[in-house]
Amino acid sequence: MGYYDDDNYEYIDEYHDSIEPVELVSEAFSEKSITCVLETAGLVSEKSPKYAGNMERLVFVYGDDKEVYSSDEIRYTEKIDCVYMYSDFNKFMRRGAMVCRVIATKIEAVGHDAVTSCVAFEKIVNKALDGFNIFFFVTDDSVFFGCRVFDKNGKYDCALSNPIREEYQFEQILDEFAYTADVGNFMDYYGQVRSIISCDQDDSPSYEDILIRRRGIRQSYLDNLDAIENTLGVSFSKEKERYCSMFSDAPEESFVSLLDRICESLAFIKSNRINTYEMLFEADEVMHWAEQVEAENERMAIAAAQENNETEDVTDDEACSLLDNPEEMIKLLKKRRGL
Repeated sequence: MGYYDDDNYEYIDEYHDSIEPVELVSEAFSEKSITCVLETAGLVSEKSPKYAGNMERLVFVYGDDKEVYSSDEIRYTEKIDCVYMYSDFNKFMRRGAMVCRVIATKIEAVGHDAVTSCVAFEKIVNKALDGFNIFFFVTDDSVFFGCRVFDKNGKYDCALSNPIREEYQFEQILDEFAYTADVGNFMDYYGQVRSIISCDQDDSPSYEDILIRRRGIRQSYLDNLDAIENTLGVSFSKEKERYCSMFSDAPEESFVSLLDRICESLAFIKSNRINTYEMLFEADEVMHWAEQVEAENERMAIAAAQENNETEDVTDDEACSLLDNPEEMIKLLKKRRGL
């Protein structure tokens, strides 16, 4: 069953996962446990959020009062009961500063429903709250990190990490976020946060997957499983199904493809007003690239000048060494002039 009743929310039925739910956040979804996680990641510094309540109040009380929402968006805000928003903090830009904030919420869904809900939450909150929003989601089978993406087209205006289900994955991403805490420049901070969230999202199959598919199904492996089943009375039907599915012509959809399709299906969730922070970001981005181009041109000019100087120094040394040998000096001068 799909998460949404309205036709605008497309049901994505090709993504599934059989991994059992895990407890990465202790004490279910409490203010204390969530704050502890975000503190460990260096994303917040205070001991409690400035807002704790439902999504509806967050959007319509704390959000921009000039924003307009569809009936579908309003119904969605009514479904999310537990949201924590932490105090704003600033990251500096060349002209002004970018307001940043961290928002955490509980999504009571699994699989593709959870992914769809996370994206919808991000897009609606991004409409309500200007600036750079960083998200932390706890779903029924995994956790996710997300953030706003400054995209001129507006369709892909949010990023979402791969589902995090293993303890080592969770610790690794928390450690990576911790390195961004002291970054003061927004462009650097934005680039690092977005990179951490989007890392390892690749549609291409791994080298091992390619080798396995090229070899084809090994009947001897399936025969061995049958022999073990007959001897021990243990069923390996799931393993056989998993093994055979690796050679399917239509492999399971990747997370990146799923995320693209969900963003496409929710493209109607977008702001109708001018976002001054987006304009500030675009202006800063243009200046950033212009400075990079200028710095690269200057570097190349300095390198060329140094190369010319080195060449001239070598030539001068060579000529000086022949001052006492007129015959060799004449030969050198002819050589330089191509005679």
